[in-house]
Amino acid sequence: MVLGLFFLTVFVVNVLTIFGQNNNVTTHVVVTNTTIVCPSTDIDTLHQANIELKKTIIQMWNALNARLDILESRLSCLSNCSESEVSNSTITPSILRLAEKIYQNLTIDGNWRILYDQPYSHRTTRTNLLDAAKSCSNQVLVGARRNATIPELELAAVGPVNVLQQQTVVNIPVKYGDVYWYSTTPKSFGFTPNNIVLQDFADTSNSFPALRLSWHLDQSHGGYRVGSKVDLNDNAIWRKVIYCLD
Repeated sequence: MVLGLFFLTVFVVNVLTIFGQNNNVTTHVVVTNTTIVCPSTDIDTLHQANIELKKTIIQMWNALNARLDILESRLSCLSNCSESEVSNSTITPSILRLAEKIYQNLTIDGNWRILYDQPYSHRTTRTNLLDAAKSCSNQVLVGARRNATIPELELAAVGPVNVLQQQTVVNIPVKYGDVYWYSTTPKSFGFTPNNIVLQDFADTSNSFPALRLSWHLDQSHGGYRVGSKVDLNDNAIWRKVIYCLD
């Protein structure tokens, strides 16, 4: 029905456009040898009607696209979610997987379970990462919060649990989705938006600095960065966090 209305409006627009090519349109109707001359239609009136119809078409098109996006999300969930998660009720975004990319100012829902939550001053070890990985078989989210009371994540990235288990060569991150991840002992663990990493104990690259997270790994101190905020080795306010999608 929506498509039928769409094509009808397109047809009307085309008709109006043809009529609008003349400054005045005069219609002659012959009835029993008597010619009735209808008043000329003003071109401005036709032009305004044309604009209004185009606006209506755009609104219908946007509404149709919005419905298609919802249907696509539901189909994606039906393909990836377990049977117990999918019912005949409306599927909500909370049970959908997050894209494997970098996020800023992210608030997550209750389907994410905390695996690791420590101040930046905490000495993160490879054992911490492996222990977190043992408790998760789904996506993980690695990020940082401003303090323990603010739920919003200042910076975070989503990837498979492999990002906690892998051992990478210095300055050679591994790409998962749209994120480059590295984990090198005794250097650092973190993520970047591109394959440029300067692992001088922690990533010190200034290439897209706001999208970089780096923790010292198996070293004598904590730290190191959340985006452009660096030298957080002794900071007990900022939090390092790892979540698992249940």
